[in-house]
Amino acid sequence: MTKSQEKVIKLIKAFRVDKNQVKVLYRHKELRYEFLVEWNNIRPDNGKVEQYDLMLNVLSEYESFSERVINAIKKGEIDENPDLDLYLEIRDTFDCLDCESLD
Repeated sequence: MTKSQEKVIKLIKAFRVDKNQVKVLYRHKELRYEFLVEWNNIRPDNGKVEQYDLMLNVLSEYESFSERVINAIKKGEIDENPDLDLYLEIRDTFDCLDCESLD
């Protein structure tokens, strides 16, 4: 595995907050920042229950890093996303199917 293929985040813990919300705690390996992301299956625009999706609710001790993660999630899977690798790791390390199977 080359340096560019190595994961930059590590999954610490995932837990269900309620039947519609899951929180996932990660640690950025290089920066050593811990951050919490939210998955939710209630669409904010219409209130319908659908597939789990990443929300823009990110918590970190470092506000600038929280903003970086939020921007990565907002931009999503596009080549112009400067933090595309970070977004893909967050999305794929613990995904919507994992949310559904979590007790």
